[in-house]
Amino acid sequence: MRAIRISTMAFASILALALCAGCGAQDAASQPEQQEAQASEATGYAAPSEAEGYEVLGGTWEVAAITHDDKVIPVDAVDGLANLYDNVFLGFSKDGTFEYRSNAIYVTRGTYAPYGDKDGVYLLKAETVSRATIDDGKITETEGEDSDRAFLVATDETVENMLGFAEIDLTTGKTKDGDKTTYFKKRGEKSVFDKDESDGGSSSSSSGPSSSGGSGNSSGSGSSSNSGNSSSKTYGSGNQRAVERAQQYLRTTSFSHDGLVEQLEYEGFSHEDAVYGADACGADWMEQAVLKAKQYLQTTAFSERGLVDQLVYEGFTQTEAEHGVSLCGANWMEQAVKKARQYQSFSSMSHSRLVEQLEYEGFTHEQAVYGADNA
Repeated sequence: MRAIRISTMAFASILALALCAGCGAQDAASQPEQQEAQASEATGYAAPSEAEGYEVLGGTWEVAAITHDDKVIPVDAVDGLANLYDNVFLGFSKDGTFEYRSNAIYVTRGTYAPYGDKDGVYLLKAETVSRATIDDGKITETEGEDSDRAFLVATDETVENMLGFAEIDLTTGKTKDGDKTTYFKKRGEKSVFDKDESDGGSSSSSSGPSSSGGSGNSSGSGSSSNSGNSSSKTYGSGNQRAVERAQQYLRTTSFSHDGLVEQLEYEGFSHEDAVYGADACGADWMEQAVLKAKQYLQTTAFSERGLVDQLVYEGFTQTEAEHGVSLCGANWMEQAVKKARQYQSFSSMSHSRLVEQLEYEGFTHEQAVYGADNA
């Protein structure tokens, strides 16, 4: 099973849209633009400018991967999983509205807009939810009922063609308990989750070397003593493939040493091969901690203490986490203001209550007061 271990906090959300039962979702998403063009030609009507974020989000998106046990699993990696999510889509229109179809049954509609001042993060506020049914081949949709659900959508400029999507609690600004991030890719385009055609299966080739080849230190001499290409290729190949896979992951996102070992084990490598892969991949774990801290700050605001705790949770040592946070370039006063504005955007709080909440998040009293004063 292929899987990518990416913290669910690293991405906050996304969306994609489609018509069910064989109707063209991509065509549906483009209908408003076609209608605007026709109206403009016929009447001279000038179409309104597109909503902020449409340049990035516009179009139809389909599920590429889901999260399970804090690991990201491509839907094409498990038999039947792709079929399960085949009718889940997210779509964004130029007028600032979105449509989320869950298994071609529930249709959630609302508006999207940038979330605070975080680049690439958008808040989706649902307005209505309806249910689509098929009777004698005819699709009907119930009248939409009011909905107060909300979602976050996040993009990352370092990962091409991927959106993270998760439901949030508007009273806290955090993902709802039990909600898992779903990753979408633009329909018809490739993403980091697509199968690597050159990547062979891991289980058959790694099990042999593990049982007969011994440790990574002995694999080199064992390989050189065999004249046959197949023997030299197979013996110790689990170690080498673990190194190559580790390097592939590090080109996708940042990892702690322990997090990378866990990911490699999850993919089917033995513990010994996984440790070897992480040890020999050439990563600077101090640097990885800095990169991970910066990734988190692209998604949401943190206090200094809160960000250190998050990195430790990701598997970094206390020293690595403190190093990463110290070099991430954050202004903690500014982070307090951003966090306060996030709270104010979805819940009305008194000044004292907001200060208390910011202190709970790990900000100092001075930072919390500054954040509340400038929210």
